[in-house]
Amino acid sequence: MYRGSSVDFSSIPKGYDTVLDWLLADGPAALAIRRSLIKPGKPSMTKFMGNLVNEHIGLSELIPQFRSASSTLQEALKKYPNAKVTVYGHSLGSMNGQYALASLSIDQLKRINGGYLYEGPNIYSILNKDKRAIAGLLRNYNVHNYTDWWDAVSLGFGVNFKEIVGSVEYVSTKWTGSIGEQHSWGGYIFGKDGKLEIMVESLKPMYGFLSRFMKKLVVKVVNPKRLC
Repeated sequence: MYRGSSVDFSSIPKGYDTVLDWLLADGPAALAIRRSLIKPGKPSMTKFMGNLVNEHIGLSELIPQFRSASSTLQEALKKYPNAKVTVYGHSLGSMNGQYALASLSIDQLKRINGGYLYEGPNIYSILNKDKRAIAGLLRNYNVHNYTDWWDAVSLGFGVNFKEIVGSVEYVSTKWTGSIGEQHSWGGYIFGKDGKLEIMVESLKPMYGFLSRFMKKLVVKVVNPKRLC
């Protein structure tokens, strides 16, 4: 299980952990993903080199925590050679999980029992071409990204369902009035049986389009004082 970012300054060690999460993982990942989602403007050598690096090296390779997450999964597979592994993650933990799963070899995919990744940005666009190939296969291995269309954090899930690490599931949700609470599963709707309600599969393209619109709306309209 990969946890989300720390937000705790109650002690020096916890504050240090928080700074590392946001400075060396969340910040660079968000900037790289946002860059990849912006409509291309005038061609330039900087953009050309950036795209070249991303295609063959991958901007995701520049984030230490992603590489650490991959090493953790590899160590677990090595330590328990007869076990199947299920990966869980939320927010930053979701990105860690996506990267770790996309870093597997084709032979290792049969060891994956599933992946349940919640409210993290879609990192597909910052993976190199080899990891993108694995990412596309993961939808056949029960790997799911759960996103609340009111949550501004889980960006990058649109209508192109091939460009995802696994598959995307749009959850039934309600607006909580707080971006922080929304991001922490606060808007999720559960059925009488206690199971999370998921939007109808056949309507995913519509949900994908609406999700992009709703996230932009949340960022632009919500009062910053109500972030938590």
